[in-house]
Amino acid sequence: MMLYQRQSGFTLVELMVAMAIGTLIILGAGQLFLTTFQTFKKVDELSRKQETVVFASTSLVNNYRKSEREYSYSLAETTGSPNECSITRSSNGANPQPIVSGLALFEGECDSDRFVEAIDLEIEDGQILDGYRRFTLDFERQDGELETLSFHVMERKFGESEGYVLLSGADITISGAPDILGNVHAEGDITGIERSETVTSVGAGDASVSIPNVSAFITQVSASEQVQKACAINVMSSPVVYCNGAVSGDFSTIRSEVELVVASGSVIFQKSNTEDVSANVSIVAGGAVAIGAGSGWGDIEFNGLIWAGGNAAFYGDSNSTISGSMIVGETVDQISGVSTMHYRDVTGFFNVIRAIDGVNTPSFP
Repeated sequence: MMLYQRQSGFTLVELMVAMAIGTLIILGAGQLFLTTFQTFKKVDELSRKQETVVFASTSLVNNYRKSEREYSYSLAETTGSPNECSITRSSNGANPQPIVSGLALFEGECDSDRFVEAIDLEIEDGQILDGYRRFTLDFERQDGELETLSFHVMERKFGESEGYVLLSGADITISGAPDILGNVHAEGDITGIERSETVTSVGAGDASVSIPNVSAFITQVSASEQVQKACAINVMSSPVVYCNGAVSGDFSTIRSEVELVVASGSVIFQKSNTEDVSANVSIVAGGAVAIGAGSGWGDIEFNGLIWAGGNAAFYGDSNSTISGSMIVGETVDQISGVSTMHYRDVTGFFNVIRAIDGVNTPSFP
């Protein structure tokens, strides 16, 4: 007699149920992947916007709070991207350079008037507080809608508590009537400057503001092993460079990594070409300091501190700028060819000094 073995398997209903469950699992996994991918894109987009906002706001806030009026900001169409705007920065209205891109058009254009607006802020007794600015940044979302971010900045005014754009232990002579913003003081005579809305203090003929002694500072720097010892400009390559003697050469060849040049003798910087040059460097000299471009040799944008034990002179072409502070133990012989002289706190100078062991941070009035 033949025996039959009964075979068992999945019924049709069981297979359909299993397929339905498997389909749900696959759909769930796919939806999870899609959601994760979309979230990643949104987070990446948000982080890019945050980077843009942080960099743009930092630049704008620093500029307007320090009243660096030689610089102006506007919106312009991004080169190669007609549907995108860039924030541009220009010095005295010339040669605008893009600093941040990725902003959206507003009503089909890059609207600089919308980007930065002067706001009349009314305070008590109906008085209007001047110097209040609102900045508006527009971004395009993935759905094509605009996302707008606005922030406000108050321009700081210079008063007696602010620093000096010019401080001399003897006389000061300026020609050409540059735009001066900051305090000016000389123990001797002052020629070419008058007290105004922006020149908040013009003292002359007294010693009420002490001139710091540069010799002790130079001695401390010279003894440090953390500074580069060099007198030739073409070999200077460290943040702080000390020269036991005089420094002279082409101003336009100073490397960008050099933040402070200290010399026991004099410092003479000149230009050997007709191109405009910009440098963020401070100069400390036991002797005289002379920076010159000369007529027809292009302008100089100098950002930093000039601290000299002797006389100081600055010769521009016609539209040079000084943004920082000039503190001189003796006479400021001549400042000419300069369109703007604006006080700015020399944070970079103090930061580089604090990083050097054995060097005391100087105290300026």
